Amino acid sequence: MSHELPGVPELRYADLVDAAKAKIPALAPEWTDHGPADAGVALIELLAWVTEILGYRATRQTDAMTRAFLELLGGAEAASADDVHTALQQTLEELWTRYRAASPDDFVHLAMDEFPTSPEGRPLKGQAALHQVVCLNTSPGRVKLVIVPKDRIWAGNGLLRAIERFFEPRRLLTTRVEVSQPRKIYVPVQVEVYLDDGAVPAAMRQRIYAVIDNYFSPYTGGGDGGGLRIGGEVYVSDFYRLIDSIDGVDFVAKVNVTDDNNRKLVNDRGEITGLAIRAHELAVHGYKRTEIRLFEPLSGGGWEEVPQ
Repeated sequence: MSHELPGVPELRYADLVDAAKAKIPALAPEWTDHGPADAGVALIELLAWVTEILGYRATRQTDAMTRAFLELLGGAEAASADDVHTALQQTLEELWTRYRAASPDDFVHLAMDEFPTSPEGRPLKGQAALHQVVCLNTSPGRVKLVIVPKDRIWAGNGLLRAIERFFEPRRLLTTRVEVSQPRKIYVPVQVEVYLDDGAVPAAMRQRIYAVIDNYFSPYTGGGDGGGLRIGGEVYVSDFYRLIDSIDGVDFVAKVNVTDDNNRKLVNDRGEITGLAIRAHELAVHGYKRTEIRLFEPLSGGGWEEVPQ
């Protein structure tokens, strides 16, 4: 069974003969006998006939032609399928499915969407699902993936190696793929908070600590509650806003963030506005050095610091 290919002009025998005869006076004026018995006209008709046959064949797509293309695209198994049209549809779907990892978007898409259901990811079950993936080109020919799983912040060695095996047949020939967890950057926070009259200091301390601790969650933290991102910088303004929104807080007087590498972000007035985090790093709560100073109002006016 065959069908005509759309958009291809059809060559007709009569049109070809008429077009050739119309050129005879200009190309060979001494040729005056254009009747069917003339040998030259017979040759023109023969060529027109062959051209029409070849043109017809060229504009028809047969099952044999389809199977030949299927073999090129999907191998001998696809070409030998009983239903050639179903095999063609499946092959085209596979052809348009993203498989090869070439761009950063390819790596992120494959790791997030394809790895969990792959032969490498299925044995890990729920542990294969990823929450964040960052693709870094650390040097020519080398790609580094930094990941945060969905079920826990820090990936185990088994998951990291499984992702590397997943990308082995998908990577470009000269590309090396390394998968790792983010580098931890411990960030302690120092705050001075003034409480409303009647607020219970012990309960307020716990609530403020919970807000600070949740800020560093890659799932529910960050300034917008959508999760602190890999490489996401820590901003003092976020703590001012989040702590000030707690019931029982009058105002936040001071917020300071520090780390061991002295990578503070400073504005033109020399004030600390945040902490710089590199693309392969994740800020985590340095709770051991976090300090929450609370002040409560006095009945006669003024403020008094609440003992730790």
